[in-house]
Amino acid sequence: MGSGDPSFGDSGSGILRRDTEGDLQILGVLSFTAESAEGLIHGFSRVDTATAFIDSVADTIAVCDTVPAGGLCSGATVLACDEQGLRSIDCSAEGKVCEVVNGVAACITSPTEVSDEEEDGCNTAGRSDPLLATLWLLPIALRVRTWRLRQRVVE
Repeated sequence: MGSGDPSFGDSGSGILRRDTEGDLQILGVLSFTAESAEGLIHGFSRVDTATAFIDSVADTIAVCDTVPAGGLCSGATVLACDEQGLRSIDCSAEGKVCEVVNGVAACITSPTEVSDEEEDGCNTAGRSDPLLATLWLLPIALRVRTWRLRQRVVE
């Protein structure tokens, strides 16, 4: 911990810099780390050389295909799609939590009561969404989308 390395055990982590407006830009992606007599060697792939490929596979609509119409909660964050694509709201920034109520994800002051059936890990109330299992890819898609937006500003 505290080594200053861009990542630990997480190939795919970005190397970042701040542009003149203070926004973070992704310059490259960690491809490998190897140990040598000189210490750790990191190999980065430049993101700008892969722009055409990234643009061809990064599609906001595809990400939105995994998000229910009323949105969903990812921790304390509301994830929802509209005509602009995927958007997120950090409920914790307002001191609130994210919860799906009547099929709509929203920031609320306090969570609803959890039933005894849910406390033991079984969700008998039907609040679980099978699409959540696919959302482990969502952070990657968000990083790509953020990069694409930043890249367009830079170009």
